[in-house]
Amino acid sequence: MSDETRRTLRTVVQAVITSDENRRTARTVVQAVITILLWLAAYLPGLLDQLGIDPVSVPGLALFVALLGVVARASQSGVLDKALTVIGLGKDGRHEA
Repeated sequence: MSDETRRTLRTVVQAVITSDENRRTARTVVQAVITILLWLAAYLPGLLDQLGIDPVSVPGLALFVALLGVVARASQSGVLDKALTVIGLGKDGRHEA
């Protein structure tokens, strides 16, 4: 991501999310979405297997399962927290939101 893109994203986030309370709420929403995707990454393959559904037989499902794996791996590596910090939703040491 270029420096110009980072500055633009940070400016947009700061314009929309001006107070600390709003920043915490936005971060919580983003973390909730990531948690749901991680849950799907953990349980969807097993559920599909139990239902007898081949992910390759449903268009786009194999790609979705692969994308969930990428989200799971990215969240383990700390990349998502760094991305949130770049756009102004990261932890700044004042709170544990």
